Amino acid sequence: MAEPKFEDVAAWLMENSDKEGTSDYVHMTGAFKALDPKRQTEAKAPTKTWSEDMLGRAKLAFGMAPEDHAKAGGAEDVPNLEDIMAAKRLTSDPYSAENTADRVLTGAIGGIPDVGIGLYNAGARTIGSPESQVPYLTPQMQENAGAAPLPADAPLWRQLSEAGGSAFLGGGAGAGATALNTARAAGTGVNRKTRRREERTFFFPSSRLPVCSLGSV
Repeated sequence: MAEPKFEDVAAWLMENSDKEGTSDYVHMTGAFKALDPKRQTEAKAPTKTWSEDMLGRAKLAFGMAPEDHAKAGGAEDVPNLEDIMAAKRLTSDPYSAENTADRVLTGAIGGIPDVGIGLYNAGARTIGSPESQVPYLTPQMQENAGAAPLPADAPLWRQLSEAGGSAFLGGGAGAGATALNTARAAGTGVNRKTRRREERTFFFPSSRLPVCSLGSV
């Protein structure tokens, strides 16, 4: 996934002004400041000698001159990694093969738990307790995986195909687990039958001897 560009981040902020206050908007604002060419040029400009820089860092480390934080090359000169990762995720092509695969896989894993979360949240809203709602699992997994979200205006066929792919993978995993449990249960049943037969033979050894009639004696 390509590194985010300042122009793409600026365009995202303009197109998504309605999301102001969300975590994505906060991260993109941080990325906008970090990727600002003017800021980067000023950061690269030699404003102090090596000895002055080291002295400022030493004072900052010992808490002697907090007001010199910016002059000593403080933490604000280092871009926030979370901001950059969010910008990389939100400005990438949402229809790329990588993003599509990540969304389908995370949807397959989080789809079933999200059904339960949806039912719980619906109940919480019904009883008048919306603050107790639980965030859905799939969006969090997609964010952690670095997958760009599917646009709200995505074609219907793509929405259905991704949902179907997630359902297929999720159902296939469930079917595999069911088959494995069934095989284990069947194997356990066979072992129990064999064990019972062996126990019966041990306790009644005469059942394995030939039976003689009284007339033959």
